[in-house]
Amino acid sequence: MGIWTVTGTHVAGAIAAERNDFGITGVAYNAKIMPVRVLPEFGYGNFNNFAAGIRYAADNGANVINFSIGGWSPSMEVNEAIQYATNKGVVVVMSAGNDGFYEPDYPARYADRFGIAVGGIDINGRMNQFFNRAGARPLDYVVAPGVDIYSTTPYNTYETYSGTSMAAPHVAGVAALVLNANPNLTPAQVEQILTATANPNWVIV
Repeated sequence: MGIWTVTGTHVAGAIAAERNDFGITGVAYNAKIMPVRVLPEFGYGNFNNFAAGIRYAADNGANVINFSIGGWSPSMEVNEAIQYATNKGVVVVMSAGNDGFYEPDYPARYADRFGIAVGGIDINGRMNQFFNRAGARPLDYVVAPGVDIYSTTPYNTYETYSGTSMAAPHVAGVAALVLNANPNLTPAQVEQILTATANPNWVIV
C-alpha cells in the first residue's frame, strides 16, 4: 500500500510519535517501535516476506504487530505466521483494505480466528465508500480514524494520508496502551476489550 518508507513512517508516527509539543503525538507515545521491512521501495512484496516479518517480530519481543498491508488473495504462509504470533502472545492488528469490498482483504479476513481487522472512518464517523466492511461472518473488526490522517514522514516532514493503513495504527496504539495497563492479558482478551468497548453507534455507513 504505497511506498514503504513513507507509509511505514506515517504508521509508526500515528502509533508512537513522541509527546514533545512538536508535530503530532502518537496514540501510545511511550511505545517502542520495531521497524520490520517486508516491502521493497515501491510497495509490492510477497507472502513469504510478509510471513517472515511477522515471525521475526514475534520472535524478537513484539507485543503488538501493526500489519498495514493487504491483498485479495489468501496466503497460508501469512495465516500461519499470524497464528504463530498470536500463540506467542502477540496482538496482530490488520488493515481491512481500501477496495470498497463487503468484507476485508487478506489477511484481515482471518480476524475470525486470529488478530483484529480495522476499517476506517472520517471525522464525522462516516465510512468512506472505498473502505472494506466487516462482512457477514463474525470476526473481530473495529473502525478508527482513516481519512486525512496527519503523521510523520521521512526527513523530518509531515504529510496527510487516508486509508485503512492509517486507521490500523490507531488501534495498534490502543492495544499497546491496554497491554501496558495489564501485561498479562492474552491477545484474545485484548481483542475482546477493543471490540466490546468500541462504540457501535459511531459509524455511519
